[in-house]
Amino acid sequence: MILYILLSLMIDTLSLERGKEINLEKEIIFQPKLIENQIFIFLEEKVLKLNCKNFSIENFFEGNTYKISEKGIIFEKNGKNLYLPFSSKEKNDGEKTHNFSGLKAKKVFEDNDFFYVQTYDNSLYCVGKSNSKKRWKIKSPSEIMALISDKKRIYILCGSNILLTLKRKTGDILWWKSLKERCFPKIGFFGENIVLSTREGVQFLSKNNGSLITKTDVSLSFAPIIVEDHLFLFTKDKILIYKAKK
Repeated sequence: MILYILLSLMIDTLSLERGKEINLEKEIIFQPKLIENQIFIFLEEKVLKLNCKNFSIENFFEGNTYKISEKGIIFEKNGKNLYLPFSSKEKNDGEKTHNFSGLKAKKVFEDNDFFYVQTYDNSLYCVGKSNSKKRWKIKSPSEIMALISDKKRIYILCGSNILLTLKRKTGDILWWKSLKERCFPKIGFFGENIVLSTREGVQFLSKNNGSLITKTDVSLSFAPIIVEDHLFLFTKDKILIYKAKK
């Protein structure tokens, strides 16, 4: 028992080291996107590309003839119209419907083994990828804004500002937490911690029970991006890079 408590305390700790700060001089106008280890930053008449390995930044596109959506960016370069899709496991086709075992899907999330299908009555179904069979079903407290999973658990951020944690195989509720501050509709992992973000900063929560491990006090304009052991924060006109201390 003592060993288990000590291990839990070791897991539920996190130290952050603040690293490089990049001043963009102009405001970011859209949620930055991670595509193949590069972060695309959208300014008023310019798109920048940040290398996540060496933190170098360069112009990807300059001009006022580009359009952004949640699925990609359309821009004109060298007289040609080009399309750059955003990579995301979350799929939301708006008014379109999907056919997962006959379910009318409002949103669909996925991991390596399952689709997690939210229907219009806020039910959540787990559907096997290999056989399209329904594995379990729960009723969500409200619309699901973000979902992420590991091998054993599913972590769900609901629009009612509730963080819900389920057993991945059965859908049984392990714990839930009512969040005090309105979160950006994103959720991630940083080491052994859950990452949520608000306008006031980033919160790192324990996977075991949702308790607060640590937080940053940086005012954010957009949700952060996690790449391995680095955390990229976006203020109005700056990029702040943090690293997990080992």
